[in-house]
Amino acid sequence: MSSLKLKNLFMACSCALLASTVVADIAMEPGLWEIRNRTTIDGEQLPDMRGILKEVPPEARAQMQEALAMQGIGLTDAGVRICISPAQAQQNDVPVMEDDKDCTVTRSEQGKGHWTFEIQCRNPAGTGSGEVQLLDSKRWKSHYQVTREGQGDYNTMEINGAGRWVSSDCGNIQPQQR
Repeated sequence: MSSLKLKNLFMACSCALLASTVVADIAMEPGLWEIRNRTTIDGEQLPDMRGILKEVPPEARAQMQEALAMQGIGLTDAGVRICISPAQAQQNDVPVMEDDKDCTVTRSEQGKGHWTFEIQCRNPAGTGSGEVQLLDSKRWKSHYQVTREGQGDYNTMEINGAGRWVSSDCGNIQPQQR
């Protein structure tokens, strides 16, 4: 192998090593984050948040916003907003589907900034899986799919999401306790 080829190989390996080090050290920014989701049920796309909210009367919208605010969620035409505390940011605690009374979520880290999770639901019965990828300190993307076993209003729900950092100031939105 010529010295030029060896030099190019060494440079390529060095760049790859540097790039993997940079990705491994990603840390989320604490503060206000906006989450947008595209949801399909049995292949039919649901309206985005703007489309949903235009159908809601102002009084009902105010009630929704108040109820969600108590859960640490802000509602906007673009999507939902949440506050990530400094402790959550330090742990790269990207919010994914959480356990509730009907579903259990098992999350496992696949590497710095990349998680997969399994979903098991009881009422209605169903299973699913998903993944979240932290792209950089101010962006993530997610994808998950849940298949219900013939109960409820749908069989398969698929959600593609994106989170983006908005501001270091969360305003009146409090961090969720997870």
